[in-house]
Amino acid sequence: MTWNEWIVKYSSKIDQNEYGYERMFVDRVLSKLYNIEPDDVIPQYHFIDKHNGNRYIDFVICITSTELLPIELDGAEKFSKYDILPDTLDRQNDLLKRFGRLLRYSNRQLLNNPQSILEELKEYIDRVKVNKSIQELQKVNLQRYDETVKLAKETKEQTNVLKQEIDRLSKVHQETARELNELKTTKKPIKRNFTGVLLITVLVISLSFLFKENTNATEKYTDQEMQDFSDRPLENPERCKECLKPSQAKDFIGQDKLVCGIVTQIKEIPQGTFINFESKYPNTVFTAIVWKDKYKEFAPGYIKSLQGQRTCAEGVIEEYQGKPRIQILGRAYLNRVD
Repeated sequence: MTWNEWIVKYSSKIDQNEYGYERMFVDRVLSKLYNIEPDDVIPQYHFIDKHNGNRYIDFVICITSTELLPIELDGAEKFSKYDILPDTLDRQNDLLKRFGRLLRYSNRQLLNNPQSILEELKEYIDRVKVNKSIQELQKVNLQRYDETVKLAKETKEQTNVLKQEIDRLSKVHQETARELNELKTTKKPIKRNFTGVLLITVLVISLSFLFKENTNATEKYTDQEMQDFSDRPLENPERCKECLKPSQAKDFIGQDKLVCGIVTQIKEIPQGTFINFESKYPNTVFTAIVWKDKYKEFAPGYIKSLQGQRTCAEGVIEEYQGKPRIQILGRAYLNRVD
């Protein structure tokens, strides 16, 4: 909507003053503000005062969806006539309570110096927008901080449990080694020897089970081999005509893409599984995430089988802590390329 169209639409509301001050305010001030659009301005804005009375504000500028700026044009009689002064002050206080801000300009100032009003409004609106942007950024940063603290706490708890189990198994190992040493020196019956071997077997199985979720499989390729392999075309070009290499993902934030490369690290946390491509954490190039609630869509062991394999992840690329990632929405969005 242009300002001319806006004036035609609201002509009945801005032409109520017999001297035409509201229309003059639109022509000389509002239409010259670079930081608002015509649709941002509401003339004769209705609100209810504390006495449940109907009130109307000359203009309200919607700076953002939650930040409204009421503007009043006043003649001298509003403050010079004692009989209407209490009502004027009541109206002003109601506006401040509701909106937290109010700008008032006299008709004389509009006639003699509209430029001063224009400059003040420009500066005020810019300042409100900047403050709003800062608040939103702070809110996002606080949410990210809370998520990081929560993850760090959970990781610390998991590490402590793991350390306790390692200490316990270490003691079992030491005891088993001591018994085996006694067996060698005292030449005790074969039954005792079988007990020691059994304990060692239990120890090895326990350690393997404990660490199988927290260690990475042996890499199948050197770094150079993986880089060369990542540059090769897919064996099935129809599956990925426009796929990205993991190193390219950062340039397509917010876009739905297919990213293909070598999986170099698979790391599980309580909330899900992180699948890192090309490089291990913390030098991650690109990550695909399968959250815990999506596990049921994958065959047992499928995600772990992607280690060292050419794999494609599909979805909207987002940025988290400066790194690109895709949240996998289901089995169809994570595939090994044979």
